Amino acid sequence: MSTADNPDLRNSVRHWMSSVMGQFGWTPERWARLADVPPSAITRVMRMERAALPSLGMLARLAEAANTPFGLIVDQDAQVGIPRLERADLERLAGLFDEDLRDELDRLRRDRTRRVFTVGPEYRHCIATDWIDDGLALAGVPAGSTVIIDPEAPIERGDPVALVGAPVQLRLVQGSVLVSRAMRLHPLLPREQARILGRVAKVKSRAN
Repeated sequence: MSTADNPDLRNSVRHWMSSVMGQFGWTPERWARLADVPPSAITRVMRMERAALPSLGMLARLAEAANTPFGLIVDQDAQVGIPRLERADLERLAGLFDEDLRDELDRLRRDRTRRVFTVGPEYRHCIATDWIDDGLALAGVPAGSTVIIDPEAPIERGDPVALVGAPVQLRLVQGSVLVSRAMRLHPLLPREQARILGRVAKVKSRAN
């Protein structure tokens, strides 16, 4: 049976599209523009036409634009979107106190309009940034990489962490002291003086 002849699948896609547009108040044209897909990828399904359903690639782009996973393809290998922070975001976060910082991180993760980075579901609570400073570069992180940061993970001795209040820097927790992999640029720093954004969960280069 083709996807065009599978009423259960078509109804599931239609229900998902309807719920997303209802949640955000989007028209099919608005959602299609955000996802960079033809509006017909949505309108044909909503009009109950028997044409082929959108490809998985189109469904993935629609899901990423809404930061809302499509239920039928959400499994252990499904992809989710996390917010991609720019340098201006990090500089703004640096001026916040700890409680405000956590609130702002939560808001960024709920922001459906900003650019996102696609990762596996195990990183759904994380944030990402492409801003690589000299310390990261000297630590062997190639240009063009994306640093995935988990603000909720407990930090233990030896974990790489990201700091706010300057460029994101990859440092290792050594007891109560943070030490950079690039000692010449970033000397020892007492942990209580650091503003830790979160643990570096992964560094994803273009070659990964």
